Amino acid sequence: SMLIMSCTALSTSLYCIETEFKLGREPQGVYLDAWAIVDLVFVAFFSVDLTLRFSTCPDRVAFVKSGMNLIDAVSVIPSWVELIIWLASSGTAGGFLDLRVLRTLRLIKIFRVFKFGRYSRGMQTFVLALTKSSEPLIILVFLLAIAMVVFASLIHIA
Repeated sequence: SMLIMSCTALSTSLYCIETEFKLGREPQGVYLDAWAIVDLVFVAFFSVDLTLRFSTCPDRVAFVKSGMNLIDAVSVIPSWVELIIWLASSGTAGGFLDLRVLRTLRLIKIFRVFKFGRYSRGMQTFVLALTKSSEPLIILVFLLAIAMVVFASLIHIA
């Protein structure tokens, strides 16, 4: 589990660095660069992990219905879709579908961070506390929203 947590942290960090600095990516969206290759290695690793867990699971229906497994699948699927479309368009960025549309799907990869909840007892306790206190939190958010609208209106008037 430490290997998976390390890969998750490294993959998420590299994704944020790539997005922030746009290192090694040309404006036309060329897929084969150093960032994409590293990302593809991580996607392959996470896909193998998910496939092995699914194939060895005794109750596959419960596996599919599990929230964490759904997050794992949703964080991997956009990369495979982007790669398939890139390969289908003969490796050109301007094929039958503009890859800029698919870049928005890459935001789903940030859900990999939620995988930490599976391996961390502290995160599991935190999620349990949030679910048990959801009603008071909803009331708090509602009251904060009302206060924000009132004070924003007062600032606008002043």
